[in-house]
Amino acid sequence: FLRPDDTPLIDLSAEVRDFDVSRLPAYLPVSRLKPKPLEWLDRAFVAGRVVAGRVEVTGPARGFPYRAGEGRFVADARVEGLTLEYAQGWPAAEALALDARFEGPGFSVAGASGRLAGVRVVSASAELADWRDSLLLVRADAEGDAGDVHRLLAESPLGPSLGETFARLEAAGPL
Repeated sequence: FLRPDDTPLIDLSAEVRDFDVSRLPAYLPVSRLKPKPLEWLDRAFVAGRVVAGRVEVTGPARGFPYRAGEGRFVADARVEGLTLEYAQGWPAAEALALDARFEGPGFSVAGASGRLAGVRVVSASAELADWRDSLLLVRADAEGDAGDVHRLLAESPLGPSLGETFARLEAAGPL
């Protein structure tokens, strides 16, 4: 039996198949997330499926996501057909296929491909060391028409900071 000041221990191992990612917010530990990351997670995953995944949580309930190493949290997922609203003012990334890993307080993405405003993303990866920091590093290789990339940047939140000269440029041809 637990004493009043004891914390319950979690020992969970589960497999996930054919999960609708738009339902993700219903499974988040909302009491352990700050408002901004929680808002992002609530709106980001518009559509797509986890075709195969695995979740493991071992440790005290109070310590999740175990920044100090007092437990272990790992979730791996193969996601396909993902529509991701990654940032306000930017077009959604669509038809994404990727491998995601949530580990402790961070996450990473590998082997991603999909589309962004007419630009084909052939390979991308991303990493966030800790949700508290909110510093997301993204690397991507893309193929498409330079005009699509120019339009994407000009119409994005970056557009005004790129200046009048950039706005008047015309671009065409393969990347």
